[in-house]
Amino acid sequence: MAPDVSSFTIASKDVQVLRERLTVSTGDAREEDTLSDLIVGILDLSHPPTTKLGLNYNGRFLLSSESVWHGKGHQLAPKEPWSGLLTKPGLLNVTMRDDCRPNGHLNVSVGPSPVKNSIVVTTNDHFEIPSGAARDAIALIKSEWRKSLSNARRIASILATESPS
Repeated sequence: MAPDVSSFTIASKDVQVLRERLTVSTGDAREEDTLSDLIVGILDLSHPPTTKLGLNYNGRFLLSSESVWHGKGHQLAPKEPWSGLLTKPGLLNVTMRDDCRPNGHLNVSVGPSPVKNSIVVTTNDHFEIPSGAARDAIALIKSEWRKSLSNARRIASILATESPS
């Protein structure tokens, strides 16, 4: 612990508290429900001003071969626009934004993973909380948690699907 940061792990849940940010995460999909309970509990106990809420998902997907992996990159970031500009272009990351609600948006990113022939799909379901009240953040978590996670998994699954050769 330090004056501006506190970071600790509870079971398989990592908690980081900064002056203006709380991050709670897990790498264990079996802990997703208890993760939301922990976040709600922290907000309910401390009632911090809360103006933004992000429900994030990260998934890594192993593709069947290097050629399929390259094909996914070509599908998401076609090389033709780069012809004559770059010698050997390759996908580093692509991010799309959906302004899907009045007080928020969804960001979806896809890029290569450090694991050979795999990609990482991340989503950030972002909500603005005009009232700044923790109780409104809690209500959003309770109403949106499962929907956000289900949508993130659906998007990731579609993006990670291998195209027929």
